[in-house]
Amino acid sequence: MRLSRFGLLTANAQSAPGYKALVCVYMAGGNDGNNTVIPLSAAGYQAYSTGRNVLALPAASLLPIPVTGAPAGYGLHPRLAQIQGLYNQRKAALVFNIGTLVRPTTRVQYRAGGNPVPKNLFSHSDQTNQWQTSNTAGSGGTGWGGRVIDLLQSRGFRWRDRVRCSTAR
Repeated sequence: MRLSRFGLLTANAQSAPGYKALVCVYMAGGNDGNNTVIPLSAAGYQAYSTGRNVLALPAASLLPIPVTGAPAGYGLHPRLAQIQGLYNQRKAALVFNIGTLVRPTTRVQYRAGGNPVPKNLFSHSDQTNQWQTSNTAGSGGTGWGGRVIDLLQSRGFRWRDRVRCSTAR
């Protein structure tokens, strides 16, 4: 993965002390999320390996990252060495359990119908739209990033002086 495509060079060029950036990378296909961050505990890796079968990555090939509260930590896909480096320097973070579910839902709960779930839960295109708009009730007219800027601007934030966007592909 070439991080320069996602604006890393621009972010590194910032000279203001304490500069921080929120970088959101939406991978429109081509990423096997189950082989991106893998648990390294014996039980966690065994469950991963059993579930992934022939697609499981060998434990020895994974790039370890320490995680508070998880003594064994996690492993990144072997091709994510740059992400591992940024993580170890505390310049990147991993956010787990994201998605459009209203609350954790088991298969039994889903089939029983008691838990609220997003509209068209098993439709990839609908879930993509919901992820990008943060609107689980249907399609939204604006994305969540734009709505954050609108909110900040309504409170006096001069976003044009401070926000830079890239749609690198």
